[in-house]
Order: sequence, then structure tokens, then C-alpha cells
Amino acid sequence: MKEFKAAMAEYLASENITPEVFHRRIIQIQFTPHTAATWEGQVVCYTLVDLVSRLFQGLRLEIPDVPCLFRWGKDRTLKAVLEERYHVATGFKDEPPLGLDAPVLTIQIGEGEGKADFYVSSSQWKAIISPTPILNSLIHSEILPTGAVAAACLTAIELVKKVLGKGSLDSHYIFSTFDPSQMLDENPVVSSLPLGEVILAGAGSIGTGFLYTLLFSDAASGKILLLDGDPKLDARNYLRYVLPTRQDIECFSSVSKVDWAKGRLADYGFPLEVEVVPRDFDPAMRDTEDELDLVISAVDRNDSRHDIAYYRPRRVINAATGSTTITLTTHGQDKELACLACHFSDDTKKWQGLIQDIAGIFGLSVERVTELLGNSSLRTTEEDYQVMIAAGCAEPNCPNDYIGLNRDGLRKHERMYAKISLPEQFGGTDVTLPFVPLLAGCLQAAETLKHRLDLKPNPYNYLRFDVMDIKTCIHPRRKKVSPKCLVCNDHGESNFILEDELKLTGI
Repeated sequence: MKEFKAAMAEYLASENITPEVFHRRIIQIQFTPHTAATWEGQVVCYTLVDLVSRLFQGLRLEIPDVPCLFRWGKDRTLKAVLEERYHVATGFKDEPPLGLDAPVLTIQIGEGEGKADFYVSSSQWKAIISPTPILNSLIHSEILPTGAVAAACLTAIELVKKVLGKGSLDSHYIFSTFDPSQMLDENPVVSSLPLGEVILAGAGSIGTGFLYTLLFSDAASGKILLLDGDPKLDARNYLRYVLPTRQDIECFSSVSKVDWAKGRLADYGFPLEVEVVPRDFDPAMRDTEDELDLVISAVDRNDSRHDIAYYRPRRVINAATGSTTITLTTHGQDKELACLACHFSDDTKKWQGLIQDIAGIFGLSVERVTELLGNSSLRTTEEDYQVMIAAGCAEPNCPNDYIGLNRDGLRKHERMYAKISLPEQFGGTDVTLPFVPLLAGCLQAAETLKHRLDLKPNPYNYLRFDVMDIKTCIHPRRKKVSPKCLVCNDHGESNFILEDELKLTGI
């Protein structure tokens, strides 16, 4: 544990979290006067500041002194709120140490003329980004944040691509959170955001991205049951998050994720009721006899997805991310379509990797770890403890720390954290930039609202795309139940024919 704390302290003190090519950039954000006074324009700007603060040390705000329209910024100007957020997020108390000769990339938010590298706006469900001024008048929402949050994500993506030389935006582009595949070209006006009662499994970067999206709207209503068994925020994941600041990581390293999230949301006056359970989905739900209505799956392990699928919620909206990819799946609308476990029934590599990690860390055999992880009612015994001591993986005088651990106890044990090394310079395959999980959580929020508002569902239940090339790398599919799925087999539904996973026509 001492090794991890030392690494975390070094990480927080470092000015080299991202490579020098990112440090030596100033991002200038400017508003057209009309857009600066709109709620949707301010959502774009606030989200963009949060994303920029994790990637670049220089920020310049060229915006008029307009009142902040968010509940946590009442009686203050938008610029003052944004500057405070930037300093808190980065840890810089004064201006960042950049010379006047540092390259500047300029972003203009809103319609109208002006000189900039990127022009960005949003219209309800839609995000718009262009290399040329956006001149047409758009319909702006006063309550729906999904298009605005997505617009900020698209802008951050283009900034990173430009700095890394990975291509440049060459034409006007519209991304719809109503249907990212563009099969449904709709942009319906909504007057309320009723979520009802929702179970959110996972308070990591995707789950907090879901919450962050809903944070802005006073029109959101309902209750969220937030489940996550992680005992604390993890410094190594800072680049993945937009909701926590560096101060949060430093001050709340001993607070569970769900307790931190509830407290942080309360600071912003979150419009929905939040109840937290510091346990993972399966142990939290084990005693319930009620049919689950809607579950938002923001977990990052396949065994956790299987746990969710086993309870057969009426509706599941799942998101997963890679370093630059987002996978969005929906389940429960048709019993012949794949359940959440069907999508991951053949993916055993991560599970096998977890078994190997736990076996090595605790000194137990692979067979014993497999047995413990495969049955949540089993716990480590005195015999297991003696094996751990003999292997040099447990302290001889601490039986309470090692005896009686179930599968969740093994996965969440502090020894698991002590063995984790911090990522190398940004760009490693295991590092996900903040706009990836935020956009995933934003799309989950959009799907949740569509479901609650009874709007037209997507004609597919699986969508995967690469954020670095959204225009050409969107792959929607309609997946049927898999005969290999153990969950569907247990529920007597494995006799459905598995159809080829063909891309839908017109894509």
C-alpha cells in the first residue's frame, strides 16, 4: 500500500501527466455574444474547460461577462465560474507556466463569424463541429444537455487529433446523441427529463460521465441508486474522469467512490435524488425479489456484466470503452435479442487475466482462485491463509485481513491496488482520455431519456465506433441471443437461432 501512496503522491505532484506536446499549447475559447447567454452554449463551454484542463496546461477565455446560468454559479459571471473550475481541476493556483510564444489553438462556440481553428455548437440532441464558421441559426435547448456535452467531446477529440497529427477536420459534421448511426435523423424537442427510478451500476469514468451529463439540467427528475464496490478513487484514473478534480483524488483517496460521488453531486445541487450502496451489483441486489426496471451498466468487467444480465432487468443500457472506442448496447426490449451476457459470452481473456493476477498476488493456486471467483458464497479459509503466509503474500498476524474474503473481497483487496503501477506518459494503450468515457456516459443518458420519454428506439441493439474517426467507423448491428450464453441458457432461452451479425443496410 505504501508503494501505491508514494506513486500517487508523485503522480499528483508531476507536471508531466500528459506529454510535452500537450503542455506547450494554449487553448483559447471564445464565444459569440448571443451564444454566451444561452444555457446550451454555456454547457458546451463548461464541459470543454473540464476536458481541456486534463490535457493542456494553458487556457485562455475570451468570453463576455454574462451571468452564469448554472445553479452552482448563480450571482457570478460565467468566466469567473470557469476560471475557478479550471484552477481547481488542474491544481494551478496561478496562471500556468507557459511562455507567450506557446502555440494557440482557438475554439469558437456558437454561430457567427470569427477566426478560429474549430467552430462548435449544439442543437438539443445534436452536436455540430466545423472548420468554418457556423452561420445557420440553430434551435437551442434550455433543458437537454446531451448535444452540448457531446459537442465538447467532439471538440476535444479534434484538438487531440490536430496536436498529434492524426488528421484534421475537413468539413462540417453533425453527431446525434439521439442516434449516433444517423439512421434516425430526428431532433425532437423535449419539455422534461423524467428518469424515474434508475439503477446505475458503476461510479467510474463512464458512470460519472452519465451523472455529469445530467448535472446541468434543472428539468431532470427521478431517483438514482448508485452501486459500486470500489473502496476509493484511484489516482491512476484521473485522465479518464471529468467530474473529480485533482484535489478530489488527493483528499478523498480513502473515501469510497459512491460516497465521494454523492457528496460531489450534492455540492452542485444535483437535481435527482441519489441513494448509494458501496457494493457491486450482484451482492447489492442479492436479496431483492423485485423485478428490476432499468439498469445503466457502467461496469468495466465481464463478470459484472454477467451478474447484471442474470437478474433479467426489463431494460439494460450498457457502455464500454477502449482507448479510443465506445461500445453501446441495449437489452430487454425483445427476448429474441441478445442479453448483456450474450455480448461477452465468448470473451474470457480478461477473466483469465484476473484469475492469474489474484493467484499471483495472494499466492493461491489458479484452481482455488477460479473456485472462489466462480461462487460468490465461498470465502477464503484458515487453510488459504496459511498458503498465503507460506508464499510470502500475507502478514502472519493479520488473519482478519485475509480470512473470509469472497470474490468481491479478493478483487477489491488493498493488495490489488498495491500491485498496480501508474501509467507511463500519455499515449499508452491502457490510457483512455476523458472525452471517451464522458461521451459514452452521455450516450447512455440520451438512451435513458429516449426510453423514459417513449421516443423512437434505435433499429439496432449494438453500436461500436472509434472516436478518432466517427464519420466512417460507426458499426451498428442487431444481435440475436447467443446459444453459448450461460445466462440465457439458465433462463431457457438458448433455443433461439443465432443470426449472422450483419451490418444493417445503408451503413
